[in-house]
Amino acid sequence: YNLTGMIYANARKGGMKWNRPLWFLPCLFACTLLTLFIEKVFIHEKQSRRIASMIFSAFSGYVLASFYPGIFFPFQIETAINMMVWMELGLFLKNFTDFHTLEHRILQDKNSIMAASLLVVVGFLLAQLNPISVLGGLYGNYIMYLLNAIVVIAGIAIFSIWARNSNTLNYLGRHTLYVLLLHKFVILFFSRVFPFTKELMQQPGKFKGVLCCLIVTVISIESCLLLEKAIGLLKQKVSMGNISS
Repeated sequence: YNLTGMIYANARKGGMKWNRPLWFLPCLFACTLLTLFIEKVFIHEKQSRRIASMIFSAFSGYVLASFYPGIFFPFQIETAINMMVWMELGLFLKNFTDFHTLEHRILQDKNSIMAASLLVVVGFLLAQLNPISVLGGLYGNYIMYLLNAIVVIAGIAIFSIWARNSNTLNYLGRHTLYVLLLHKFVILFFSRVFPFTKELMQQPGKFKGVLCCLIVTVISIESCLLLEKAIGLLKQKVSMGNISS
């Protein structure tokens, strides 16, 4: 079941038990293929058709989430259809925005980081009013979901531009896949050796739970980066041994 679940790659159905944090990769793959297909077959760089594609994607996503919540496509295509809205929006804005100039303005404006923080806080408050789980296919009020997504995407986009000046964040960003691949084993270690951490991590709404999650997260990231280095050194030694032999 675990193997078929990983191949089917729909975390909503209970599959991907051992790599659930990577559920978005097959979904992103499906979303990219669907968008590429529509771009090549229907849109042909016409912005009016791109708007129509966004509306169709949003409507289809709403219908699937609201009236057919029991549908589980391979690679979580039902979620990918919802996410196509944002991929098409990015392509739409790309033709109207000089991103290099926009990045320069954001980096020059010290208030932009405050604006990004405000956007993320507003997004968090909206999520309290209308709980959302993209992984679970739960969007609540669909209009509020779209508004919430726009606000959070804008905030994270500004933060991402500022993050380029941080060597630490850049390093973590380049090694995120390793962290996602390996962190489960670190968390399992904590759960077995320190059983109380498992209970605390299931209470993210409480201060103790948040503190425990932060500590485990930091240790997990550090452990995963050390494991990555160890794997790299091992591969280097093996390759050198093969060359010498």
